Amino acid sequence: MWIKELAYNLSGDSGEKTITTSDPEWEQIEEAIRSMDGSCRPSVTLSLGEEAHMGIGGGKQGRVIVYATFDGESFHNLLPEDISSGEIEMCVCCFPVGVELKETASVGLAVEAARVLSEKGILGPTFPWDSLPEGPVR
Repeated sequence: MWIKELAYNLSGDSGEKTITTSDPEWEQIEEAIRSMDGSCRPSVTLSLGEEAHMGIGGGKQGRVIVYATFDGESFHNLLPEDISSGEIEMCVCCFPVGVELKETASVGLAVEAARVLSEKGILGPTFPWDSLPEGPVR
């Protein structure tokens, strides 16, 4: 498995805290993504080491924002498989923001993209990324 650390945020009356797990099992990763609700559990980060990571934020109404970077400079955004018009309010980094639906993906698509990253260490080329890294990312 390529994921070295799973981190997710928990928000509540006593503030926010980050829970981290080193060398997580796939089931822990999937549960963290699927349990995102856009308020009490607003984000998940999957780290491959150093700068390489995937960030997933939101979760309200089954929609999330997903990005990945392998160098901390070039970012690749997962696009929706079902492009919709309209806007949704999400809690991203603990702040409510309006996000265009065309910038969000379904939780199911985010889970599948995270699975490819965790199993192969790459962005799945068949997923609707706005761009893919050039050359090997390992």
